[in-house]
Amino acid sequence: MFSINSPVSRPGVRRLPMYLRFARKMRDKGKARLSCAQISNALGGLAVQIRKDLAITGLQGKPKIGYEVDQMIDSIEKFLGWDEPIVSILIGVEYLGEAILTFQILHDYGLRVVAAFSDNPQKIGTTIGYTPVYSRDKLAEEGNKTNAAVCILAADETLVQEATDLALQVKSIQGVWNLSPVKPNLPPHIEYEEVRLGGSLALLTSKIKQNRSSSPTDETKEEE
Repeated sequence: MFSINSPVSRPGVRRLPMYLRFARKMRDKGKARLSCAQISNALGGLAVQIRKDLAITGLQGKPKIGYEVDQMIDSIEKFLGWDEPIVSILIGVEYLGEAILTFQILHDYGLRVVAAFSDNPQKIGTTIGYTPVYSRDKLAEEGNKTNAAVCILAADETLVQEATDLALQVKSIQGVWNLSPVKPNLPPHIEYEEVRLGGSLALLTSKIKQNRSSSPTDETKEEE
């Protein structure tokens, strides 16, 4: 049985949005079928790995025919729970929070932030994108009107736990998506995912550093 907590399956799940976006793009161009080879040529990666990733959703292609694009889109969306709007609230409306509210790709994936909460008096009472911004002390009151399943944390690191505790007063919250640099304490029934920009950047720059260290210097090249 598939488990999203499996270390083998998690990378495949993370790649599914990339396939979904490509399939939607191809559908808009009138493409009816796609093969793993075509996806591989466009996005990179091995065709056999793409086939395994898509199989997570229950999708099965046909030899030499591939996948029906509409079926691929439907299968990925249903597996990820993106066939319905992802109703969410957001805490923290500074640069990162504003980016989330106006990031079109997230909207395309079905993320619907219905209320945002801030301590910044210049933001409170405004609307960013289509999302009204409330004072953070109104979180429980306004949040419980939303039926939001997800809380997005973009709060300052000193306020992460306090903001999380407030968010959990919203009875419909089932998961936390954390963009802040600090991990909050959560009850076991709340699903949790985090985005670590520093960690991702560290992987990139360390690879660059290693490549520089392993590459011959110009002087060595000249001697050769």
